[in-house]
Amino acid sequence: MTRLFVTGVSPVTMDDVTSGFNIGTDISLDPVFADFTGFRHDDLRAMADYYAPRCGFDTDKAYDTAIAWYDNYRFGSGSSPSIANTTLVLYFFDKLVRVKVWPNDMVDENLRTDYAKIRHLVTMDHRLNGNFHVLENLLAGGALEEPITKSFQANELSKKENFTSLLYWLGITTITGDRRGKTVFGVPNETLKELAAKMIPAAYSDIHKIDERVFDINDGLCDFSYDGKWEKFIGILSGIVKENFAVRDGVEGEKVVQSTLVALLTAAKGPYLVNHEREAGGGFYDLALAPRLDRWPDIAHAALIEMKYVKAGDPAPTPEQLADIKAKAIDQLDKYSADPALVAKWHLGRSNETGDALPPGRRQDGGSPYGEPPSRRLTGATDVSSVALHRLVLVFHGGDCVLSEEV
Repeated sequence: MTRLFVTGVSPVTMDDVTSGFNIGTDISLDPVFADFTGFRHDDLRAMADYYAPRCGFDTDKAYDTAIAWYDNYRFGSGSSPSIANTTLVLYFFDKLVRVKVWPNDMVDENLRTDYAKIRHLVTMDHRLNGNFHVLENLLAGGALEEPITKSFQANELSKKENFTSLLYWLGITTITGDRRGKTVFGVPNETLKELAAKMIPAAYSDIHKIDERVFDINDGLCDFSYDGKWEKFIGILSGIVKENFAVRDGVEGEKVVQSTLVALLTAAKGPYLVNHEREAGGGFYDLALAPRLDRWPDIAHAALIEMKYVKAGDPAPTPEQLADIKAKAIDQLDKYSADPALVAKWHLGRSNETGDALPPGRRQDGGSPYGEPPSRRLTGATDVSSVALHRLVLVFHGGDCVLSEEV
């Protein structure tokens, strides 16, 4: 044997491997190999173009979905080409091509097991440690800035820079840029956002048993997609925020509330993509339940949520102050909800022949999208019904939700 190629080695293992194997060359961050291990955009487009006419699914929908769920990994630097995870892309197209159904679960179950160990790195003796703040920052829309570490020992994982690098080497984050000599990391796609989000409820479960309530949130989201009633899942979310805010310091209170809402909604896995701090109408909305029309074309309800925060140490807001806060939130929601791109993407305002929105699970012919033959399920994007937008204002005073209204 004249050459050996090794992949899938963690930084912890590298610390041991490289100490006794000093004739190897680490090419992990070499820009020459930045697109060596994944699918590029032209690869994804070629796959969609080739299989769509043969298997009866929409080309653009498959391509856009693959980008959103499996793309945006970068190796080498923030200017490196974006590539998609080969394992996840092949899982997705296998469902479309071989099984001829749109995947119920967009994440390959084999991938989930790789991240189970992370849960135990954010808690210690039933307390949340500094690593937990790293995950919170990611899910609250933040980025991590640390020098990238290539190898370290297991007992050094408590150091923030090592934990940040571990998230990158495990594929949970990716390189999004460089700033002042540090590497900037962020969550690459919806798949990793979902996996990272599950770690926060898992950590909370070590303190408060909330597993069953995550299922209740899922039920509430599914009910909302049918009947537009949001009070159930918002009530559960508010209760969990209050419980877990009590065991945290209030220094980063707003971020605690934001990350908890994002994590729980994402972990609950309703028929929505949970978007956070996305651009619309010249600003950035706090939180949205974006309908997954690719999978459930008859979802009838979506939500934009504007969250306002009053510090725990400040006096509780008066009715007049709450009215002022709500008025400012409405102004923002007016701009977000009028964004043409958002209106088109979510099919807001479209209706059937009678002018009424069709509830999920019901088509004009009376059929159900969940009981249709596979070929219809793959091509059903042409008869997406109207989606009604619910604009919600949530005001938290510390961990207490003092206002939850639709406006």
